[in-house]
Amino acid sequence: GGDLHGGDGNDTLFGNVHSDILSGGAGNDTLTGGGNTSGQGDTFLFDVAPGATNADVVTDFSELHNDHIQLDASVMGALGAAGPMSAGDARFASGPFDGNSAVLFYNTSSGSLWYNSDTSNRDNPLKLIATLSGAPTLSATDITVVGQSSTTVVGTSGNDSLTGGDGSDTMQGLGGNDTLNGGPGNDSLDGGAGDDSLVGGAGADTLVGGDGNDTLDGWVPVHMTDPNEHFADRLDGGLGNDVFNVDNPNDVLTDAGGIDTVMTHDVNWTLGPGFENLTAFVMDEFGTSTGNELDNVIDITHVFKGTAFGMGGNDSMSGSTKSNLHGGDGNDTLVGTEVSANLFGENGDDVLTGFGIWTGGAGADTFLFTNLQGSEVDDFASGMDKIVLDAKVMTALGTSGNFTANDPRFFVGTAAHDADDRIIFSPGPSGGGQLFYDPDGTGPQAASSLGFFLSPANVVATDISVINGTTPTPTPTPTPTPPPAGSIVGTEGNDDLAGQRLALWRGRQGQLRLPRVRRAKRGHSGQLRHRVGQHPARCCRLRRHRRSRSFCHG
Repeated sequence: GGDLHGGDGNDTLFGNVHSDILSGGAGNDTLTGGGNTSGQGDTFLFDVAPGATNADVVTDFSELHNDHIQLDASVMGALGAAGPMSAGDARFASGPFDGNSAVLFYNTSSGSLWYNSDTSNRDNPLKLIATLSGAPTLSATDITVVGQSSTTVVGTSGNDSLTGGDGSDTMQGLGGNDTLNGGPGNDSLDGGAGDDSLVGGAGADTLVGGDGNDTLDGWVPVHMTDPNEHFADRLDGGLGNDVFNVDNPNDVLTDAGGIDTVMTHDVNWTLGPGFENLTAFVMDEFGTSTGNELDNVIDITHVFKGTAFGMGGNDSMSGSTKSNLHGGDGNDTLVGTEVSANLFGENGDDVLTGFGIWTGGAGADTFLFTNLQGSEVDDFASGMDKIVLDAKVMTALGTSGNFTANDPRFFVGTAAHDADDRIIFSPGPSGGGQLFYDPDGTGPQAASSLGFFLSPANVVATDISVINGTTPTPTPTPTPTPPPAGSIVGTEGNDDLAGQRLALWRGRQGQLRLPRVRRAKRGHSGQLRHRVGQHPARCCRLRRHRRSRSFCHG
């Protein structure tokens, strides 16, 4: 949900299906909450002097869905102290008006809500606040009085909707799923227990979510007079899976547990310890979003040319137009939602998918093709990296599994050569090539380009696997076991390995010993000469060690 504020004219405001706060301001406005049925309801705020020129219409008020009305005591002074009304509150009456001392009167036939500014004068005319279309049920407990000065407002154990004024307000939601809006000023909001929504508004606010899955908004919405005015807030989510909205790099965030999400608005951000997820909005092309050592979910699909850094952990990252995703350490999953996205897996065994230009980096990476739009793979390593194809998109591939070395579905050439060919790798003139999907081989259907593989990449059948709509989990590259001391280990390829045969001999106590290797000696020409036998098979290369004598090594 969000805050919707009208101006001085006759405005029409529409909320959405979430919990909204609607304030028409001056004029005869029409307010529609949007059909929120979540149980938290919408809030309709009336903060101008009531009367014929400021009488609003609320089209969809529903007590059943916990909609709420807030009345500003600074323009309706007879309401008295701020806070939620309780059942039987003497300030509220409904039914036919009989000139009693109630400050508020609700006509149950017409749905009109009236304000009585002078309860001691029965001849004083009532002033219309609003009309609720359809004359729905309205009770005192649906109404909260708020003030424009610095006030302390305490909710109940139920689902409260509290709004502060221009001053530095203190608000406590206590129990229930509460909505607290501090408004202007340096406010202190405490949601207490329950799944609360706390909105600081303009000012340097302190928001405490408490227990529950809370949403803490420390950012200044766009309806403020100066949308560039951002304040440093303190946001404490407490327990639960909380959402933090921030717009100032000096905002201070703390949390006591749960899976938390930070949503940034036009600000660079680095996740602090204990925070898992990061979503960026409205960032310029030089904006950055940076994770931490945890397994983060980082989303920069809402910004243009943003850059994200996963850092440590096994991260899930997504970016859109001209965004740059850097996985960092860990086995990361990177998703490009636009063809201009740049994905860099970097260290670890990463999965790169979606659209864009893909660079796996170090490790055994997986390039997952889930569309027929064509991507670019910059560093494919045959035999180490994997190409994974989604059979839900490429339906002619058949069942899931790995291609075999002589798989009839794979062919190297410029086009299919028989009806069984499904994946065709067309090598480039100087390395690399292009990968195609052909749904019917030599049949009439055209092949689609899956991606370009830059030189010197080569693709063989065993590099390819098929899945059926499930993103593969990369298998970590095993750490090799070091060979025993004295072993000679070759590298990849055809190696010539030669060791030295040594004869064991028994010492005086019967133990086995290696033959003693004597120091080398220089000959007349200065060359090093071996002194342990002259047979060429037993001769070894001598190395002169810095700061030590020269010894014979096998």
